[in-house]
Amino acid sequence: MRKLLLLLFLFTLSSNALAKVEIWECENGSWTKIDTSIPMVYYRHNGQWKQKFYKENGEELKYDEENNTIVGKGFFYDLITKQLIIPWKPYKLSCEVRG
Repeated sequence: MRKLLLLLFLFTLSSNALAKVEIWECENGSWTKIDTSIPMVYYRHNGQWKQKFYKENGEELKYDEENNTIVGKGFFYDLITKQLIIPWKPYKLSCEVRG
C-alpha cells in the first residue's frame, strides 16, 4: 500500500511538472498568458487577465505536446519560437517570455 501511495505521489509531481504557464510580452505591446495544463490563453486588460477564448463560442484550444503548441481554429501559439501564427493570413506576432 505504501508503494502505491508513493507511486501516485511521484506521478502527481511529474504530471504537474509538464504543465507550464508562460507570460509573453509581444512586439505590438500586448501581454499574453498561456497555460498548457487547461489549455487556455489569457490577455492583459486594465491590469487584469481576461480569458481570450471560450468553448461556448466554439473556440476550443488544444495543447499539442509533440510540437509544443497551443492550437486553435485557424491559428496557433508556438511555445518554442514564442510566436502567435495565423497561417492563412499569413501573420506572425513575435513575443518574449517575461514570466
